[in-house]
Formats: sequence, structure tokens, C-alpha cells
Amino acid sequence: MDAVRTTGGASIEAKLDQLSAQVALLVRKQDAASEMWAEFSPIVREVMRVGADRLESLEQRGYFAFGRELVERGRPGGDSLFA
Repeated sequence: MDAVRTTGGASIEAKLDQLSAQVALLVRKQDAASEMWAEFSPIVREVMRVGADRLESLEQRGYFAFGRELVERGRPGGDSLFA
């Protein structure tokens, strides 16, 4: 079967082959990204859980309230830090 020519001179079959190769490359990259996410998501969840637990512990112990008070006192018009 003769290849049909486009205005640019390249055959439709050649363009389809090129597009097929590009789509195949995209699929391989997507598969790799999906595999990476599947491997890392449990780790990321655990890191977020531990971080949230630690922040909650600091909040319960009053560290954030203390920090807010220091910031407020250090602003213009706030109480002196050394009064």
C-alpha cells in the first residue's frame, strides 16, 4: 500500500509511527512516576503523622503560646521584653 503524502512531504504512516513512539514514551514516564509515588506515599504519610504528633505535643506544652507572646511583645507598641 502506498503511503499518503501530507503537505510537508512526510507520509501519514511516518507521522503516526512518530506519534506512537511519543505516546509510548509518555506511558513509560507515567508508569515510572506512578511506581515512585506508590513507593514513597507510605513514607510521606508516616513523616506527616510523626510531624503532626510532634507539633501537637509542642502545642500542648505551650511552646506556640509562648512564642506568640514573645512576638507580640516585640512588636512596636507591645510590652517591652525586658519590663
